[in-house]
Amino acid sequence: MRSKIQMILAAGLLLGLVTSSTGYAAGKTATRELVITELAGTVHIKSAGGALLRNAFVGMKLRQGDSVQVDEKSFAQLTASDSHDVVSLGSDTSVVLSVLKNQGNGKLTKLQIVAGSVWSNVNKLSKNDSFKLVTANADLTVRGTKVLTNVDSETGETYTAVAAGIVSATPNSNNNSNENNPILIAPSQQLSLDSRDQVSDLETKVSIIDPNALVSGTSSEIIEAIVKDKASIDQENAEFIASQKDKIAKGADTALSRDGATSSLSTSDQDTLDKVSKNLDNLIGNVVKTAVDTNKVDKGKIEKTIEEVNQTSSKPLDLNKVTPLDKTAGVDPDLQKAKDAELKKLEDAKKAADAAKKTAESAAKQKLADALKKLEDEKARIAKEKEALGLNKPSTTTPTNTSTSNNSTPPAPANATEITGFTVANGTVVGATRISYAAGTNNSLRIVKQATAFTTPNVTFDARDTGVAYVSGNNIANVSAGDHIGLYEIVSSTGLVVKFVDITVSGNNIAVAPGALTPTTDYSLPEQGSGSGKAKFATLGQLPTGATKWQIIASVAPIATPIAGSSFGGTDYSAGVDIDMSGGKQFIALAATDASGNVVRFKLVEYTAPTETPSELVSLYFPKHYSGPVGGSQSDTAKLYVSLANLPTGATKYQILTSTSSIATPAVGATFGGTDYSSEQDIDISNGKQHIGLAATDASGKVVGFVLTYYTLPVAQDAFSLSNIGVGSQNQLTISFTSPLAESITSNTTLSKFLSSIVVTPAMGAPTSITLSSSSIGWDTLMGSPKLIITIPGTTLNPGDVVRVTFNSGVLGGITQTVCETTVGSGSGSGVPGGPGGSFPDPGLGGGVPHP
Repeated sequence: MRSKIQMILAAGLLLGLVTSSTGYAAGKTATRELVITELAGTVHIKSAGGALLRNAFVGMKLRQGDSVQVDEKSFAQLTASDSHDVVSLGSDTSVVLSVLKNQGNGKLTKLQIVAGSVWSNVNKLSKNDSFKLVTANADLTVRGTKVLTNVDSETGETYTAVAAGIVSATPNSNNNSNENNPILIAPSQQLSLDSRDQVSDLETKVSIIDPNALVSGTSSEIIEAIVKDKASIDQENAEFIASQKDKIAKGADTALSRDGATSSLSTSDQDTLDKVSKNLDNLIGNVVKTAVDTNKVDKGKIEKTIEEVNQTSSKPLDLNKVTPLDKTAGVDPDLQKAKDAELKKLEDAKKAADAAKKTAESAAKQKLADALKKLEDEKARIAKEKEALGLNKPSTTTPTNTSTSNNSTPPAPANATEITGFTVANGTVVGATRISYAAGTNNSLRIVKQATAFTTPNVTFDARDTGVAYVSGNNIANVSAGDHIGLYEIVSSTGLVVKFVDITVSGNNIAVAPGALTPTTDYSLPEQGSGSGKAKFATLGQLPTGATKWQIIASVAPIATPIAGSSFGGTDYSAGVDIDMSGGKQFIALAATDASGNVVRFKLVEYTAPTETPSELVSLYFPKHYSGPVGGSQSDTAKLYVSLANLPTGATKYQILTSTSSIATPAVGATFGGTDYSSEQDIDISNGKQHIGLAATDASGKVVGFVLTYYTLPVAQDAFSLSNIGVGSQNQLTISFTSPLAESITSNTTLSKFLSSIVVTPAMGAPTSITLSSSSIGWDTLMGSPKLIITIPGTTLNPGDVVRVTFNSGVLGGITQTVCETTVGSGSGSGVPGGPGGSFPDPGLGGGVPHP
C-alpha cells in the first residue's frame, strides 16, 4: 500500500509544484502555513521542490507546495495558524498543499488528496476566502463545513460525506463531460464517484449518507476525529435547522443555493425539516455504531472518547439509542425516481457492455477452435494420402501420440459437486455462526462470506487464494442474517475445488448479545470499596424480566460480551459488597442472570481506582508532557502544547504562572496558585513576563509535576541571520549577511567591537550566556555576501534550544538590525519560535506527542 501511495504522490507532486510556483512569486508576505498540532505513528514531509522525506513533528510548519505522507496506523492533524481550520489525515493518506497563501484580503487553501481519508473542520470563511479539496474525480469547494473525503488508492474512487455545512462539487477539469455545472452536497448527504467518466451530472450520485459506505473507506483515526468534533457539528447543524425553520415560518424560499446551484435536499415544510433534523442528530451515532459493529474501531477506546465528548456536548451520544438514518428525509420522490432510473440505465448499459464483451470473447474462442479442427482434419487427409502412396516409412521408435479427438473443442469443465451432510449452528461468540463438515482425506476447507448468492465453481478452479482457510466447527465472526457463506472443499496440494455449497445464514444460527444494562437505571458506577484494591456497586436496580440474581467477574483485560442465554460463570453479587480489584484488575463484567446463571442482560464496566498524590515531584519534560513555548495568536502572547494523555499519575490538569524572573520549583503537594491551562491557549507575556512555570496538578490545584520554561521574543532578521545549528556539542556559529559590507567592517576581527552577547535559552529552564572572552571571530568574503564566523567554547545544545547573538549598536554601518537567532534542530536556517519563518522544535524522538 505504501509503495503505491508513494507512486501516486510523485505524480500528485507535479501538480503541487506547478501550482505552488505562482504562490511564491508574490513574496514571503503572501505565504501562509499549516502547523502540525497532533501526531501519532510515522508521518513524512516532503518540502516544495525537495526530494528528501523528513520525519514530521508536532509544531512543524508546512507551506505551499509541501506534501504530507501518513503511513499505516498513523495520524496527523494540521491547523491553519491564521484561520484555525483543522485538517485531520488518517492512515495511508497522501496530501499535497497545492495552494496556501494570502491573496488580496482573502486566505486561499487548496489541498490535493492523492489517497486516503481526510476530515476537514473548516471555520466560516469570509467572502474573499477559499478552501478547496481536489481529487482525481472532483473539485470540492468548502465554506464553513465539516466534511469527510476519501480517495481509494487502488481504484481512484472519490467519496465525500458532509456532516455539517454545504460543499459545492464540480467534475474535475479532466472529465470528458460537457456538463461541468456545480452541484451542492448538503448536510447528511454523500457523493460517491466510481470513475471520472461515469456520469455527466454529479447530482445523480448524491444520496443520503450510507454509514456502511462511509465507514468502509474511512480509517479508525478519522472516525475518532469526527466523534471529537461532534459538539461543533451539532452547533452548526442547530444553526442550519433554526435558519430553515425561520424561513418556513416566514414563507420564505428554503432552497439551499450557491454558485448557481441548488441542493437536492428539501426542507420545504416543517415535517420534512424535522426528518432532516432527526437524521443530523443520529448521523454520528450511526457512523460510530457501524464502525463498532464492523470492528473498524476499538470499542473500548471509542466509548472512552464518547464519554469525554459527552461531558461538554449539549446532545450526548448514546449508542443504545441510535435511530437508523431515514433514506427519504429531505428527498424529493420524483427527483429520486429520476435518479434511480438514470442509475439503472447506467447499470444496464454496463451489463450490456459486459455481455457484448463476453459474447465476442466466446465467438473468438469458437472461431479459433474451428480453425484448429480444420487444421487437424487437413493433417489427417495428408497423412492418409501419404500412406496410400507408400511414402510413410516404418519407424524404429515409438512415435509420439499427437492424435486428437474428433471434437477439437474440449468440453466445458464440470461444476463442483454440492456439499451435503453439513450442519450450521450458533457460534461461541456474539455475532458468529459455525459450520460443521468433515473434508475428505488430503482435502481442506475454505470459506468466503458475502451479501449475495454464489455461482458454483467448476472443478478446474484453483481456490487456494479464495477467502480464508476454515476448520470445521470454528467461529465465523460478524455474520448477519441473510449473508451467504461459500464453503469450498479443495484438494490441499493443488487447490482444485472438489465440492462446494452456498449456505444462506439464518438468524437462528447466529449467536446474539444479551440486552445491555443501563448505568444509573440498572446500576451505579463502581466506586471504591472498604479499602485499597476494592470496589463496589453502591446500588443495583430492579432485576430485568427473566433474571433472578446479579453476578460479576473482575478482570485485568476487557471481557467479551457473552451470548444471550449462555452460562456466565460469575460470582453472585449484592449491592454494596466489596469486589476484589487487586493485581491490576480494572474491568467488571456485570450480568443479570437466571437461577442457573445464564445471561439475561450484561454490561462491561471499567473501574478507575482513585489516585494518590505522589511522594516525589515529577519533572515534566519535552516532548512527552509539553512542547514550546511558541508565539501566540496576538502580540505579547505565547502558547504551549500540553498533552492531557500524558498527565503524570495523580494529576488531572495543567496550570501556568508567568514572571519577569525565574520561578522557584514548588514542593509536591503544594498549592500552585496558577491559572488552569489548555493546549494552545494564549499566555500573557507582556512587560517581560517571559518565564513560564508549567505545573501538572490534581483537581484542587496541588502540584504533582513541574517545569520552568522561557519564551524568547522573536526578532526580525532581514539584514542578516544565524544559520541553523545541529544538536550536540558545537564550537562554531555562522551569521550570513544579505548584502555586501564595507571593507572597514569585514577587515576587523576584534570580537568585543562587534558582539554584545551570545545567549542560549534551553527548551527547559532559564537563559545562559556564552563567555565572549573565550570566543573569537573571522570574516568569509570569498563567496559574494559576507559571513561572520564565530568560534565559541564547546557548548552542548539540545533540540528546541534558542541561540541568540546580539551586536553592539552602530557597528555594522547603516544596518539597524542588532539581533539574530535560530532554534537548535529546527531544520530552518533562521527559525524563530512563534516568529516569521520559524519552526517548532523537532522533538527528535521519532515523532511528536499527540496533543488533544
